[in-house]
Amino acid sequence: MLICFLPIVANSQQVSVSSMKETTDFIPGDDQRKDFNGDLCALVKVQVVDDIADIEGNIMGDIVNKGVEKWAYMAKGSKSMKIHLKNYLPVEVVFSKYKINSLKSNRVYQIVLNAEKIDDKPKLDRVEMKDMSYILCKIVSVKGGYISFKQDEIDGVLKVPVKEVSKIKYVSGAVKKF
Repeated sequence: MLICFLPIVANSQQVSVSSMKETTDFIPGDDQRKDFNGDLCALVKVQVVDDIADIEGNIMGDIVNKGVEKWAYMAKGSKSMKIHLKNYLPVEVVFSKYKINSLKSNRVYQIVLNAEKIDDKPKLDRVEMKDMSYILCKIVSVKGGYISFKQDEIDGVLKVPVKEVSKIKYVSGAVKKF
């Protein structure tokens, strides 16, 4: 029985908010910033294994890089932020989803982002060919009694014993099974 491989997963990379909470910490005097009204900012510590390219929202000043933790100072009363990461799609954080109506002055908040990388390339899967009329593949090699095929945009090579291939027609660089 001839078997083939099919794409299973689409390309995707996404980040989700694992948690957000208000800590019991206050911002030490040397680390404090003020907003345009002269009020002390809230400090949002974002933990993520990636670089933050930008943050949209009521951000005061530059983002401070502390390794996997990035510090963003936000004006009190802020209700959301959108984090643009270097290697992932942006993630929007709406504070009310985490039981925080708005940020308080001189308080520290912690956000943990979970980066989920779904495989960039489709996976191989074995499927019985009895329900399929044909497949298009490229011949990679013929040796040791096996024909090796490769289907475009799929990682891996399918080896099929020559005796199990019933009818193969070579069509402009591809194999067509009838």
